[in-house]
Amino acid sequence: MLIYLIANLNKPQAAELAAKVADLLIGQKVGVAAPPPLAGRLAGHGVKPCELSQMAGEISYAIALGGDGTLIRTAKQLLPFQIPLLGINAGRLGFLAGLEADELERLTALVTGEYQIEQRMLLSLTLQRASGDTESYTAFNDIVVSRGALSRIVDVMVSCDGRFVGSYRADGILFASPTGSTAYSLSAGGPIVDPSIDGIIMTPICPHSLFSRTVVFDVSHTLTIRVGDVHKKECFITVDGHQGIPVSQEDTLQIRKSPLTVPLLRLGTRSFYEILKDKFIDRAGELSSTEEGRR
Repeated sequence: MLIYLIANLNKPQAAELAAKVADLLIGQKVGVAAPPPLAGRLAGHGVKPCELSQMAGEISYAIALGGDGTLIRTAKQLLPFQIPLLGINAGRLGFLAGLEADELERLTALVTGEYQIEQRMLLSLTLQRASGDTESYTAFNDIVVSRGALSRIVDVMVSCDGRFVGSYRADGILFASPTGSTAYSLSAGGPIVDPSIDGIIMTPICPHSLFSRTVVFDVSHTLTIRVGDVHKKECFITVDGHQGIPVSQEDTLQIRKSPLTVPLLRLGTRSFYEILKDKFIDRAGELSSTEEGRR
């Protein structure tokens, strides 16, 4: 068995956590590899330096150490190889993580086979330019259409399988996967969706109408999006909060379920709803109590 470690070295505790993970796994007679920058930080721990592409066919599992952003970036790196991925939280919320930093002893489940694999749905974005060029992107959490900083309002027309759904005037419009329902979509007023349910969640961001509400589409559909007049105004698409892709009135966006999925490893028996309670509900209660105590 070979396990590949990827860590966000910008997190102060990530390298130390990676060393503990490597020591535990190697103690279980498991091979451990990592990208050269991380392997260099783990000198003396028996970690083999290599690039992912060099050994992808030999890797049994990958472990991402960091926050949700680290896990999402790692998941996209692994997509061509479909290597099961486990997240260990070295950040703040770590909603997607399968383990917390104080639960490393549970990594032995990878050796004994006592784990589950959840296939997480992705979104596929095809951007058809007026020039005829086509660009493709894959989103783990969400795709957002919005204006630049100086001109917030955007007009967006949405169709489903060629049938008009509606015209939205808002600060932006967000399309989320079920996994992404607990990220930006939730902040924008969207619903929490169990990640075992496939669907495309569309949520207007600060809509300029009381009747603009979230719509959840079945994944058998293809959504087509056009923006309104963007003359002299910037309009962008962001994918998982990273790319700032300019879009014009003549361009066409199509969003559908991706044929690819992310295999996430789960160790133990905690359900999505237990994680939701621990990470969001209980923590929100603790923050409210702290704020109340400061008054």
